Amino acid sequence: MSAKRKVRSETSSDSSNSPEEKRSQEAQNESILSETDDEVLEALEMAEDVGKKIDLILAKLSKLDNIESRLENVFELIANIEESVANLDREVKELKRKSKKVDKTVEELEISVTFNGEERYCRSEKGCQSCPARE
Repeated sequence: MSAKRKVRSETSSDSSNSPEEKRSQEAQNESILSETDDEVLEALEMAEDVGKKIDLILAKLSKLDNIESRLENVFELIANIEESVANLDREVKELKRKSKKVDKTVEELEISVTFNGEERYCRSEKGCQSCPARE
């Protein structure tokens, strides 16, 4: 048989089906298509839900990035403050050391200076060994 006759014979066998068989087959085809459409729609809805959830996650991650950036700035400021405090602490220690030295020098000067004979003056509240405040 030639190709044309095979095609015709196959289509002619389809045409030999009764109208009820054709309707039944069409209904089955529509049912299959309907199920496939439902599955496709369900998959699309799931994809949309996943997309929305991913958008929410990205928004939260963006907020976390902003918080991290702010924390880094705060840590940098704290480090600067700690450095300033350490510098001030060193300066205070140096001032105390110099103040003690000045106090000692002034005390030595006061001891060496006499006014009106034996009278000596002392800045110390306790008094020094040779000042009248101790007597």
